[in-house]
Amino acid sequence: MASLSALIFFSSCEDDGGSGTPDAPSVASPSSVIDITTEGTTQVTFTIISAGGYASSTITASAGTATINSEPADGAASGTVVVDFTAPASDVVALVSIKVTDKNGKTANGQATVNVSAEVAPTVDVFPSLDGTGTVTWTSDNVYILRGFIFVNDGQTLTIEAGTVIKGQPGQGAGASALIVARGGKIEANGESDNPIIFTGLADNLDGSIPETENALWGGIIVLGNSVTNNLTLSEGDVAEGKSIEGIPTDEKRGKYGKGTVKFNDVPFTYDEDEDDDSGIIHYVSIRHGGSVIGADNEINGLSLGAVGKGTDIEGVEVFANLDDGIECFGGTVDIRKVVLAYVGDDGLDFDEGFSGTVQYGIVYHTGKTVKSEDPRGGEWDGGVDDNEEVMPYATVKVANVTFVYDNDKNDAIQKEALLIRDNSAASVYNSIFSGHLDQISVEFRNDKANSYDRYVEGLVNIKGNIVYNVNGETSDIKNSFRIKYEKGDVSDLPGGQTDEDDFLQDMADNNTLVDPGFGTGADTFKPSAAEVKTDIATVPTGLDQSTYKGGIDPDAADPFFKGWTKLYGWL
Repeated sequence: MASLSALIFFSSCEDDGGSGTPDAPSVASPSSVIDITTEGTTQVTFTIISAGGYASSTITASAGTATINSEPADGAASGTVVVDFTAPASDVVALVSIKVTDKNGKTANGQATVNVSAEVAPTVDVFPSLDGTGTVTWTSDNVYILRGFIFVNDGQTLTIEAGTVIKGQPGQGAGASALIVARGGKIEANGESDNPIIFTGLADNLDGSIPETENALWGGIIVLGNSVTNNLTLSEGDVAEGKSIEGIPTDEKRGKYGKGTVKFNDVPFTYDEDEDDDSGIIHYVSIRHGGSVIGADNEINGLSLGAVGKGTDIEGVEVFANLDDGIECFGGTVDIRKVVLAYVGDDGLDFDEGFSGTVQYGIVYHTGKTVKSEDPRGGEWDGGVDDNEEVMPYATVKVANVTFVYDNDKNDAIQKEALLIRDNSAASVYNSIFSGHLDQISVEFRNDKANSYDRYVEGLVNIKGNIVYNVNGETSDIKNSFRIKYEKGDVSDLPGGQTDEDDFLQDMADNNTLVDPGFGTGADTFKPSAAEVKTDIATVPTGLDQSTYKGGIDPDAADPFFKGWTKLYGWL
């Protein structure tokens, strides 16, 4: 088991604007390492500041047991809560969480991470090799150090146990580090909701000392498959070698994705591919502080998926503080569940090249102080690339129950579109929440070739059952939260001119709601409370769960789905 240290967390409300009610309390978790052996006991001390007077605390533990040993006097303005923690009998990363309530009912949350292990974990260096990793298991009693581009080759399977920590060495260009699963290879990353697998930079001691502004400390994870992409440019009779994935040198053949033989029936042509291609399992994996720069405008995403097929099982992925995008799908058909993308430098969910899978249940959280690009978007959903925009398959990704939040804490003028559907994409979004973005939810129109507005007219682009609030600064007229984005031409180029644009905006108003979602604070930051969250739920297509609420967080659940395995939860 990797040696982990307790994370530091602070949680408090903003000033109440002069109402006379004191600010919410704050909580600081221990700053020193907490390492104990299995079935051992230790004390975890939380420091409390409570201008409103201390009232009570509740303690939970994701593993083992935790009880309050001592706490501040009733009404105290400060003090400590000392918790007795008893470790379980097995190796685990245990999370000890506290919720403090003051006399005014205001709350704050803190969380400490305790490494439970029979012994301190040794480190294992993993070096690049043309032979790949081989079929091997990485175990939780070691810390693995990626010393460059580490490939899982065709025919190999890399299994990673729950609780394993993997760190990438720093470096840019050829000196960067990343884990790449080549076509035909598999990753079996079997993390658990209370015992995640953690990928991070070598400098991260997991003690909370690396802030959300630190990125590009290493590369990221890249998974490549044999599923569909509409970006294979071939001549008649050619066998598709595949495209080179973003972030990997083009002369590395193991960095190719998608393949097939061109069938020249009618233009546009299609490819032989395996839509059900299986690249393995990614369950409860936290990917932190990545995004090494390979070249100009070429960074590694937190998780890159190149033509990954529907046979791949992805549920529970956090990308925290990545320089480039959170998750980017280059074609493929994989279904993705439970994602948390926070403090990324560019787009949250980025889809390209005919991606036609689904995404459901997620948080995409941007702040002005961590964006790095000139156009960071909650979602950038492209259909194809350049001349391949009209090549089948169209991108038909379907997204539901994702909460997109932009906290514009820098108040700058960088474009921050909530969502852009373009390049002939036929993407759809249902029962989601968009809040705080400076620019609208946009569907691209252009008069020089096929485009996403055309796909909307065909009924393939559906934007239904969503809540929007303070998008484009709008809090009263929902139509101003949406737009047709004229990339080439203007409203006069629409078949029906201004009437078509008016009809589009009315459709958005009729099928979506403008209301403050009523988010909470601390661990409840993304938990909505507005009644509209549970009304007028859109019916979703096959392949998605029919939820009873809007956004990524169930308003009736005691805890959000990302508690216990993400860094973001403790950061709130």
